[in-house]
Amino acid sequence: MITLLVSGLLVQQLTQSQKDSLAFLDKLAAGDVGAALSTPNAFGSLTRLIDHERKVDPKVMMKLSSALTRRGADPNKRLEDGGTILHFVAMHSSTSGPAQLIRNHNTYWITKAILSAPTCDPNLLDSNDVQTRDTPLTLYLRWHYERSGAFLKAMVECPKTNLNKRGGVQQQFPIHTAAFLGRLDWVKLLVEHGANIYIRKENGQTALHAAAMQDTKGNADVIRYLLMKGVNKSLKSKGALGVFQITASDANAETPLEIAKRKGFKQIIAALSEK
Repeated sequence: MITLLVSGLLVQQLTQSQKDSLAFLDKLAAGDVGAALSTPNAFGSLTRLIDHERKVDPKVMMKLSSALTRRGADPNKRLEDGGTILHFVAMHSSTSGPAQLIRNHNTYWITKAILSAPTCDPNLLDSNDVQTRDTPLTLYLRWHYERSGAFLKAMVECPKTNLNKRGGVQQQFPIHTAAFLGRLDWVKLLVEHGANIYIRKENGQTALHAAAMQDTKGNADVIRYLLMKGVNKSLKSKGALGVFQITASDANAETPLEIAKRKGFKQIIAALSEK
């Protein structure tokens, strides 16, 4: 961008490259299939609209996704870092800055458009590192705990998304990560769309254990919600998940309450002790 001084005023003049870029974004926003197909990753081109200065039209995005599918575009195409385009959106859906509401809107509908492709698999692991492989969902939860949740909302609303698939360094379940972070809004979203609150990690920990790991109001609120949903009752879950109750111990033979007492977490102790 070139800045000129005209009659005492600073005037910003776009370079040709920037003009071409804006023209390309306008074509995408208008549903131009040819513009999307002219890029190495057709579905990936949609992500450039996340930062667009205007809100995208949901109907146009859905039609564009459908048109790309008919033309053979692959929503699961791997990027150079091993992830899919959904992994990319998960890592680039920041909501900071004055354009936050526009970014949230665009992130949500662009994610919905990608997910609407019949061949899109939202549960693929990125292939960068065998030890830390993430699904788009687990990647987002691990790195975007301060975000508004536009990407998460689109993901959980998609019936193809496996809300109980592990990922990341500690192979966390989504419900465990959200509980640990004290994000009650995220825990509710996950549970309301089918996340299993009784599921255990390999070390035997439940979402209740995860929530007991930090002494914050958010974590205490998560515990109260989980208790309200019935995790304090002795219930048998499907498969090999065993019996889950408030007195359930992890691999270290600790219950959530024992963890909170050992750490001196007053808010968590209070939440777990409520009748």
